[in-house]
Amino acid sequence: MSYPMVSSGNPLQDICTYGPQIAKVPNRQHYVVTYGLTESFDEVLIRDPLGEFTSLSQVTPNGLFAGPEFTFSEPITGLRFDYHSPVDFYITDPSGRRAGLDHLSGITFHEIPGARYDRDTSYENGITGEQDDDPSKSLEIFGIPDAEYRLTVVGTANGTYTGEVRAFDVNRDISVALTRDVPTEPGLVHQYTVTFAKSNGATTRVAGAFDGGGQRPRDVNRFLTYLNISASQTTVGAASSGFHLAVMYGSETTASSFEATLNGANVTSLFHPTPAGAENVALPLQRGRNVIILAINGIVVNRTATDRDRLVFIAP
Repeated sequence: MSYPMVSSGNPLQDICTYGPQIAKVPNRQHYVVTYGLTESFDEVLIRDPLGEFTSLSQVTPNGLFAGPEFTFSEPITGLRFDYHSPVDFYITDPSGRRAGLDHLSGITFHEIPGARYDRDTSYENGITGEQDDDPSKSLEIFGIPDAEYRLTVVGTANGTYTGEVRAFDVNRDISVALTRDVPTEPGLVHQYTVTFAKSNGATTRVAGAFDGGGQRPRDVNRFLTYLNISASQTTVGAASSGFHLAVMYGSETTASSFEATLNGANVTSLFHPTPAGAENVALPLQRGRNVIILAINGIVVNRTATDRDRLVFIAP
């Protein structure tokens, strides 16, 4: 199947220009394929999987699609990302190629061969029929090599988002990694790493882009990762405004073992760790140099290990 690079938003024009289109029956969560117009040009001819309609006076474009035609040989391997409001996102491969939507620039990238980004702008509330201001978004990248990919998620409104990363491997198994209820706000950037191996999708890992340094092996070092810092030392704004640290906890961690100190004072109560969860934590910084030490236990190959990170924040 192939789609126009960008829908015009006018399904009648798209049908005439591009041929059959996926469209939605207004006010219903039901999709059909349009293939032409009636002789009077006042209704759209459709193929309806439910057999309920043969034509409609109105349809809604399904969304915006970006990506070229491509062909797969079985089995299909790769990644699918589904993120729910209020964020947009894009992926960057090891070569620096991107796919998805950068909310800050408004640019939709389709540099990765075989990638498809779908932002369902036509989604409506199934009860009220009102337009959804924060539609779901999905991105598929198939036929990709084993590698570590950088995922950039940008907030579009105040609220929380949930992400699902599905890995498809050579055994036709599908594995799912989740990040749940992550706080966000307009323009807030979170960065993740996604490690993919097509031989075993269950080994796919989603973590913050910065692992804090410290422990080895690397699986232990991913008990605590961070979404909005890129080094062990960070210069922030004025101390009076504080700093919100976005921290992610590994799925293998034990929440009750978590401890944190800031400039020697116990600040464990500021954090609310949950395995595979993430949160933004307001750190009460003082002017100058601030040292926070975080530690949590987790299970690796039937043994308990500890990830301990030392982070420094400089506040003018």
